[in-house]
Amino acid sequence: MSQRTCVACRAETLDAYLCRGCGNRLAADLRELPLLVHELEITIHRQSVTDTDKRRSRDSSAPLPYDWSADHTRDDLVNTIETWIRELVLDARETEHLAPNLRSCCHWLASAIERIRMHPAADEIFDEITYAVADVRRAIDTPLPAEYYGKCPVCDSDLLGRADADEVVCRRCARLNVDTVVPTAGRRQGMWVKAKDQLVTRAVALAALPVYKIPPPKPSTWRTWIERGRTGEAKGLVPAKIDGAGRPLYRLGDVLALAGGADGHAERTPA
Repeated sequence: MSQRTCVACRAETLDAYLCRGCGNRLAADLRELPLLVHELEITIHRQSVTDTDKRRSRDSSAPLPYDWSADHTRDDLVNTIETWIRELVLDARETEHLAPNLRSCCHWLASAIERIRMHPAADEIFDEITYAVADVRRAIDTPLPAEYYGKCPVCDSDLLGRADADEVVCRRCARLNVDTVVPTAGRRQGMWVKAKDQLVTRAVALAALPVYKIPPPKPSTWRTWIERGRTGEAKGLVPAKIDGAGRPLYRLGDVLALAGGADGHAERTPA
């Protein structure tokens, strides 16, 4: 059997363009999409109050009855899903009984993961679908994951809070009726200084961007950075090293600077 390198994570794989781990991640995203789209429909018709609404409420008297931005996100998602189904279908009879809705389309794609793994455009399929899923999550304001902010200055327990929090409350102190509130601003700066030289895979780098309030780049943008890096152009991305599995590792600070719009590799402090 011939040896290949996964087009998404650069891990070694046998006779496939996409490794099994990345294929499983893509299938999980596709299985979750119908639920996310249901939440997106609620957001589009303004039937829920999102974090974005709460922020905007300070500047406007009433929210719009229709969220055009979320509607655009849905259109992009539908276009992405339908485009790759057309590309992957080998025989028109495969989709004769496919219901004309996103749930059925996502189910069909999830069942075709092995076909995707073997497809020469597996990198584009993986990038575009995972990006579309991330875009839906942003549109519905899915809560950000908990972030570690170091040790409590009072009891030395771990401080956890939302990634966009301005301050965190020590839960252990609270259980002891002690009100310990810790600002995160200085700690974010420390996190940035520590993280900027960290070497990470592409997947880890993209997952880290929301922590710094930077939206992930489009797949085409990432490919442009890599191409510029290969040719030595400005604003390109060059791997700092290749790990034992053959995956390129990037300096996290370089990715954050490029994604945040900074010139070259200038240091960027999280908001």
